[in-house]
Amino acid sequence: MDLQLAGKRALITGSNSGIGAEIAKTLAKEGVKIIITGRNQERAFQVAEAIMQEGGEAIAVSGDLSTVEGVRQIAEGADVAFQGIDILINNAGGTEDLKAWMDTSPQEWEKTYQANVIAPVRLIQLLVPQMKKQGWGRIIQIASVAATRPLAVGADYAAAKAALVNLKEKN
Repeated sequence: MDLQLAGKRALITGSNSGIGAEIAKTLAKEGVKIIITGRNQERAFQVAEAIMQEGGEAIAVSGDLSTVEGVRQIAEGADVAFQGIDILINNAGGTEDLKAWMDTSPQEWEKTYQANVIAPVRLIQLLVPQMKKQGWGRIIQIASVAATRPLAVGADYAAAKAALVNLKEKN
């Protein structure tokens, strides 16, 4: 398949395993230069290495998405390696423990929002100005069915994913 993305540069959060790693490998086969991120740096390097062994271009960068400095560190790593980003895929997120609504503390709600909403907002605000300047860019939010069909447990996670789905800019 030809998605007409050859030469583009994609940053995929949470791409050291699972869905993110598969997205990275698929885009690399389309000629996209890939920036791998994830909490487990060893696995991030393994995914980047697997992409390179298949003839693709990839690097693994580290940084804590829950901090402004960590987000900057990731963006700077991408800039040094590939001179910027064309595609941002906000895939990282999750929650530590799915609990009933009343059993989830406000601190747990806050931590879940940090991972699933605030981290993507930081990346978007940092990378979109460059995308606009270059005249091309795409942001893809990876959510969950929980965003529209919450379960009896994990209300914090469902609400955070619903917020992620609704991050839109109109200009």
